[in-house]
Amino acid sequence: MLTSITNLVDKARQSLTALQEKSLRESTELSQWMKHKNDLVDNDIKKRTTEIMSQTIKHTEDQVREVRQRAGKYGCVLWCEVLVAVVAA
Repeated sequence: MLTSITNLVDKARQSLTALQEKSLRESTELSQWMKHKNDLVDNDIKKRTTEIMSQTIKHTEDQVREVRQRAGKYGCVLWCEVLVAVVAA
């Protein structure tokens, strides 16, 4: 009878050890997956930020070019009015 109880306790310990090892493996896998996902998200954010900055710079340069063209066309006296018109648009 004592042997049976001892065997049951040993099997329970083995089962608990197996469950702990499985839990540790899954935790490690989840951690690696999350790190990979974070890296992908970081790269995507950097890419989008670069694209937005590039578009903003191009748009600003286009506006400056337009102001300079209008200022040259109408003379420097109206430069402020042209600048206000372009910014308002």
